[in-house]
Amino acid sequence: MTPQLLGLAILFGQPAPADPSAFINQELAKSWQTEKLTPADNADDRTFQRRASLDLIGRIPTLEEQQAYLKDPDKHRRKLLIDRLLAHDDFPRHWGNIWTDWLLGAAGDRKARTAFHEWMAAHFARNGSHKELAESVLLVKGALYNNPAGHFLSVHRGQPIPAKEWEKLGQYDMFPATAKTFRIFHARRLECVQCHDHAFDDFFRQHHFHAANLFFRQVGFTRKRAPNNEFTEHISDDPQLNKSGLLPMERRNGIIAFTRPRFLDGDVWKPDMKQTRREFFTERLVKHPQFARAHVNFLWAHFFGHGLTQTADFDDMIADNPVVHPKVMDRLAAEFVKSGYDSRALMRWICNSDAYGRSSVANKTNAGADKVVYFSRMQTRPLTRPQLVESLVVVFTMENYVKRRDKLRTEFFAELPPLVRQEVNHCEVEPLNPRGELSIPQALWLNNGTVWQREASAPDSTIAKLLKKVGGPAQKNMPKFIEEIYPVVYCRSATPKEVNLLLRHAEQMVGRSPQKNTPQFWRNLCEDIFWAMTNSAEFSLQH
Repeated sequence: MTPQLLGLAILFGQPAPADPSAFINQELAKSWQTEKLTPADNADDRTFQRRASLDLIGRIPTLEEQQAYLKDPDKHRRKLLIDRLLAHDDFPRHWGNIWTDWLLGAAGDRKARTAFHEWMAAHFARNGSHKELAESVLLVKGALYNNPAGHFLSVHRGQPIPAKEWEKLGQYDMFPATAKTFRIFHARRLECVQCHDHAFDDFFRQHHFHAANLFFRQVGFTRKRAPNNEFTEHISDDPQLNKSGLLPMERRNGIIAFTRPRFLDGDVWKPDMKQTRREFFTERLVKHPQFARAHVNFLWAHFFGHGLTQTADFDDMIADNPVVHPKVMDRLAAEFVKSGYDSRALMRWICNSDAYGRSSVANKTNAGADKVVYFSRMQTRPLTRPQLVESLVVVFTMENYVKRRDKLRTEFFAELPPLVRQEVNHCEVEPLNPRGELSIPQALWLNNGTVWQREASAPDSTIAKLLKKVGGPAQKNMPKFIEEIYPVVYCRSATPKEVNLLLRHAEQMVGRSPQKNTPQFWRNLCEDIFWAMTNSAEFSLQH
């Protein structure tokens, strides 16, 4: 059904579809009609496969995967692809990357981040629920060496408090952990009210932050020797920390007020309760309606480049950033809770929607920046560091992807500049993805590094394999080489115009090169084409 006919059906009282994807289609079609938007055409199948592969497993598809996809029946091809990607072996690693960045930011040394990523990947491999994920990082106890979930609280503990003040104030201020918890799991930047009431939302007051912070003030950190004879950190709930349950809070006018552990002006934790403060807090955090709504917005922003909210701040769902499609938000949040907080199910509903399959090519009705929130076309966005590295690994390994990916991935990452933790004050926020979008200099560095050069010139490189397949490095084989290299790098066939353009370039280069018309000349030219393609916008953008 076309968006126009669907819009008419809605006007005549068509009931809400039982399938969440169909409901998304219905509501967005209604908004397109209201806003007089003509949606972009459907993306072609090759573009859709590349897009879904990058979003769901963090890399471009291999040649084998491209061929398998095109053999599927046209009518069910995209749905079958999404199901395969959600069950793919690379899915857990990719979402482990995403959640390591979201939860740790740029914090933590390499060993801690690796351990946390492996734990996150295991969570997604067994399809652990989003509720379970939140409970694991917020209620963690014991040694970090065998419980990596504890790195979340460990790296976000904040400033140390003098030991003589522990009984009164706690071991650490735990400000970062408080802010990060609400930002990730409730999509609210509670750090904005750490020192003053919120400027744009009448609900959030300074005491909300400090009352929530008290739930973390009894978290204790101790160093103990692990079985491997190395020292490791242990996390526990220590009732002797912040024993009174009171915390001083200085107002802007200089008045000192005291807060108690209170969940968003609701239930108050009391010392005679059986639950620890963290248990009390976490139970209410995951039961709150905002818990599901925040995750819907996070995933929607991941797949579309913009959340369901008015501004691009998908992690700040406040009054000044309203939900543009409230029915879509409410329906997806309700279905998500009903599914048992199944992130894969939520991803499936979003990726099977018509909007996710639209082209990124704008038309005169939907080209404006103010039209982004209606999702009548896909937004282009840069690949993240992991996506670019993983995609280069696919390009260089071809049929040996599974055998070579782990070592080559590690080598590429080693050449990238390290993540830099951004120092922010209480009114600023560090990027959830620690500048996951690569800058142009970083991308060029990666594609000029020793690993790239080694892999491109190796005797069994992708270039060498393709040249052997087409008959060797010679001018007469260039058309076939171009046809072979395009699916490897761009996941599509070369257009006749692109083939002719590259052949004309090759003819011009023959006359300028001192090597003239030699096999080495043609091998070098093929490497130049390969370099230009992997450095192009088409390769480095999600579109």
